[in-house]
Amino acid sequence: MPKNKKPFVKLPEYPGGKKAFQEFISANLKYPEDAIREGIEGAVTVEYEIDDNGNVISAKVIRKLHPSCDEEALRLIHLLKFGKVSNRGVRVKKTNKTTVNFSLRNRGVVQNNISICYSSPEKNAEEEKKSETYNYTIPLK
Repeated sequence: MPKNKKPFVKLPEYPGGKKAFQEFISANLKYPEDAIREGIEGAVTVEYEIDDNGNVISAKVIRKLHPSCDEEALRLIHLLKFGKVSNRGVRVKKTNKTTVNFSLRNRGVVQNNISICYSSPEKNAEEEKKSETYNYTIPLK
């Protein structure tokens, strides 16, 4: 009789899952007024890390659009708070890439690309190669 395998490493997750993440984005994304006036549409991609305490750290824009849209995407990412995890002394950092699309017709769509990085004091080559990627699209109201 096989046992259910539990994951060895727990990763920080957004409380409430994808739906709560969607609701948070919808409730907090503010299309910048100057970008609306100028008819700016496009995407801003932000890469950020989440530590084992659920805090967003080292966020940076890796694909720019317009200064005010870039600032809004960074502001939104810094508001995120993920769940805290404990992994028996192993420090875990999760890297996310979130693309925020600014669309005047739809008032935006968010695509989330999540990369997971495992780190511990005693890294080996096999652990360095471990990574997972998830993609999903969140339509905004």
